[in-house]
Amino acid sequence: MYKKILIAILICFLYGHVYAQSIEKKIDSLQILIKNTASDTLKIEYYHELVEIYISNQPNKALKFGHKALALRKKIKYDEGASYENLFLAHSRADQHSDSLLKYAQLIEQYYVDDERGQLIAHWCYAFYYEELNQQDKVIEEYLKCLDIVRASNDVDLKRNEGPLFNNIANVFKKTEQYEKAMKFYKKALEIEKPEKLNITKANILFNIATMYRKHFNKVDTAQIFLDKAYELYDKLNEVEGIATVLIERAEYRDSRKEFELANSLYFRALEIIENNRFGDNLILIYQSLAEHYLERKEYRRSIKYGEKALQEVNKQGDFKELKDLYLILDKSYTGVKNFRRAHEIRGLSMEFRETTNSTLLLNKVTELQTRFEVEQREIENELLKAETVANKKAIQNTTIAAIASFLALLLIGSWSLIIYRSNRQKQKYNEILKATVANRTFELEQANKNLEQVNYELRTFTYIASHDIKEPIRVISGYAGLIFKQLPDDLKNTLGGYFDTIKRSTSQLYTLIEDFAHYTTMSKHEVVEKQDVDLNVLTLSIVDTLQESIKTYNGEVLISELPTIQSSTSLLFTIFKNLIENGLKYNVSEKPIVRVTYHKKEIYDEIIISDNGIGINEKYYEKIFEMFKRLHSRGAYEGSGIGLAIVKLSIEMLGGIIDVESEEGKGTRFIIRLPR
Repeated sequence: MYKKILIAILICFLYGHVYAQSIEKKIDSLQILIKNTASDTLKIEYYHELVEIYISNQPNKALKFGHKALALRKKIKYDEGASYENLFLAHSRADQHSDSLLKYAQLIEQYYVDDERGQLIAHWCYAFYYEELNQQDKVIEEYLKCLDIVRASNDVDLKRNEGPLFNNIANVFKKTEQYEKAMKFYKKALEIEKPEKLNITKANILFNIATMYRKHFNKVDTAQIFLDKAYELYDKLNEVEGIATVLIERAEYRDSRKEFELANSLYFRALEIIENNRFGDNLILIYQSLAEHYLERKEYRRSIKYGEKALQEVNKQGDFKELKDLYLILDKSYTGVKNFRRAHEIRGLSMEFRETTNSTLLLNKVTELQTRFEVEQREIENELLKAETVANKKAIQNTTIAAIASFLALLLIGSWSLIIYRSNRQKQKYNEILKATVANRTFELEQANKNLEQVNYELRTFTYIASHDIKEPIRVISGYAGLIFKQLPDDLKNTLGGYFDTIKRSTSQLYTLIEDFAHYTTMSKHEVVEKQDVDLNVLTLSIVDTLQESIKTYNGEVLISELPTIQSSTSLLFTIFKNLIENGLKYNVSEKPIVRVTYHKKEIYDEIIISDNGIGINEKYYEKIFEMFKRLHSRGAYEGSGIGLAIVKLSIEMLGGIIDVESEEGKGTRFIIRLPR
């Protein structure tokens, strides 16, 4: 028996070695072919083959060859065959910024117009994009489109995606706490993945059903049956990451029954697997689970040890989804060991995280409303344009017919009369169709405008509430906190001073955020700006007077060169200059912060430069700094709402100008404003 096993292992090893060697030879051959061939078309095909080889195990190399194929295809305008490199780029960017994902999803949809596989990938990427924006209804809509493509296809490979799609839809319902629907789709997915199948998708579905039964339906015994099946399948597939997640689930179940020692053993078995294999997401999960486990046992120091490890991994990987629970665990643990200073710091981080999350959700909602209207408007305009094009085309055809008829009139006067009669009838008919089409499209445009008015009304209502009804309670909270602090004995003032400082700072930040957001939403790029003579010297000196307190606080200096009088808006320029000068003083670690305002007269525009000797900005963040709520530093390091530069950019655009950035980290920043004359 042992001999047979040994022989089987040896055969597998030799097969794997031979297979690896054949792959290496194929790679070498393809690279030689690429180097020696003069045909760009053949090079593209060879690059595609390299992408297919590397895509599963070395995605960075696959990405490199994908880019090369894409560059060549664009160079020679080569459209034959599927643009596989775009498909790969979308896969490789799936976990990147949502805008990049949308861009590559649109590329795939464009290049795979008549290809069902490409359309499947495109809609799958759209689902990922909407998931980034937390628009779960859109996510489900895109997955259902994928499902329609798969079911209508005769491609066996394509049909294998049906089970994973049901599983993904179930995950969305689970995320939105629609547990009955989630379970329904998990079971559908399991039905598709037949009993004889041995694949990772089926194991994942079994695991998801097990967690649903335990956590949301309180059917512990049923959950254990599905969990055992998942574990068995993960074990057969040698899927160690899946084995680790099952062990964590079993440990959490033991924790819930207060069987701490047994849970402890399971956690550390999972930890060993995860740390040995460096599974990133699961590393965060196991550290956080251990922190919560030890918190339940009131072993606070061990809880802190693993909680801080989890926090370190979160910051390293940039995966902030679980921060809310992690901050709560660490807060309780540090309080348990009476380390109130660190507990206070953790609470501050938690507040900042919640504020950033809420700001992002609000911005996504505003962006969604704006995008929805723009899409509707564009569709209506396109329909009107199509209708006009059809009418013009018919008019040209009618003119041509009339010209030919005139030429033939010398021979066939009767036929000529008949043609003219029919032509006029046809022209009249198309004119009536055009009028009806224009009337319908005008009505739709009016409806779209009404919808926009409703959106604007809702936005104005929100702005009014934010500006009045929300700011007043904030002032009350801040005022009463100050009164309470004054009434405290001196010993409590020393102990609780940090907490009251946090309340004061947080209310001040929230008040500033609401004011800046209200200011931003009341501005409009399409608003007509009345211009008058503005003496920039007088304006800048007025701003310096306004900022005297900040200048003293930062020990700064504002140097103003000789500035002209220009045609512009005093209020908008005041907003622009004040924000940029204040930022130059604030984002500055020099002993003597200096902000300079200079002017250059160009042929067709006025150039104003506001420069500083501050901390500088990395080139990759030049665009990001002008987005709402996007901050490069924590609120603990620098105060502010995160809207100032967005207001600056919008104000300059209202004046018809542009703003550029030149900067180097540690050596200051130059904001270059160009305003048309």
